[in-house]
Amino acid sequence: MRKSCNKSVSYSLMSEDLVKENNSINIWRDTVDKYQVKGEILYGVHPVSLALKEKKRHIFKLFVKQVNNKEMIHKMSALNQIIELALAVDVPVQKVSKRVLSNLSNRHVHQGVCLDVSKLKMKNEQDVFLNLKDKKCLSNKQLPVLLVLDQIQDPMNFGAVVRSAYYFGIDCVLVVKDNSCRLSPVVSKASAGSLEVLDLYQVNSLPAFLEKMKQEGWNIVGTRGYSKNNNYTENIPLVSVQDFILAKPTVIIIGNEGRGVSYHVHDLCDAFLTVPPGQLLYTDIESLNVSVATGIILHRLLQTQNS
Repeated sequence: MRKSCNKSVSYSLMSEDLVKENNSINIWRDTVDKYQVKGEILYGVHPVSLALKEKKRHIFKLFVKQVNNKEMIHKMSALNQIIELALAVDVPVQKVSKRVLSNLSNRHVHQGVCLDVSKLKMKNEQDVFLNLKDKKCLSNKQLPVLLVLDQIQDPMNFGAVVRSAYYFGIDCVLVVKDNSCRLSPVVSKASAGSLEVLDLYQVNSLPAFLEKMKQEGWNIVGTRGYSKNNNYTENIPLVSVQDFILAKPTVIIIGNEGRGVSYHVHDLCDAFLTVPPGQLLYTDIESLNVSVATGIILHRLLQTQNS
């Protein structure tokens, strides 16, 4: 009897959660329909302001929180700056309640602003080769670095990696077409708006792209969790990020959260980078979050470039 009772309680709680989730989706759809949203909703001060500045998307309407006299002046100032940006490019502005903004953003942290925009499109990988030839996507650094995101699926990780890539001055970011996270508003918010600034390129076939880069003289470097072994496979060295020296133009591959770098590109790598731990680790927590590891690796590359 006690066993069946527990099952009943568990099912009841699960059903209640599903009802709440469905109600939330219905409220979001009703709000989107009511306010005639044409694209998708960006939210948050940084993504919205940078989308207005960069103009990489079609922008349909700005929704701003109606501020009352009791709220802080600096919040009004930040909202006014965004309103000015919108009006400067002839974007309609509508003041709405906090509840409407919450519904438009699907309950995310909107900071008082939402922006109705078209979806962000990635550039073609052929543009990479054209830009490399013309040196359009390269900085003045002698040893450029390209970053490949190999099937990263979590939008928070994806956004954090893009933010690090922008911060550390990566010359070009490429995304594997299949099984990768889409460029959603969640990604833009997680990137603190870096997604609105940095150009991303879509790679249809990662092995073919890497083969071509190797022919052009680029170093291909994968990444993986820490191991005591000096070789990842029989012929590919595993190098601590502390010991890595940037000696020529390099492609860095950041692998999937669970599987790592795709198996079919392992043999194309000249080396694998790893971040060594500061102590002996339990088996279940023997690796870093992919965005944290990426930040450490890119910081090390920046140090190498500067030296």
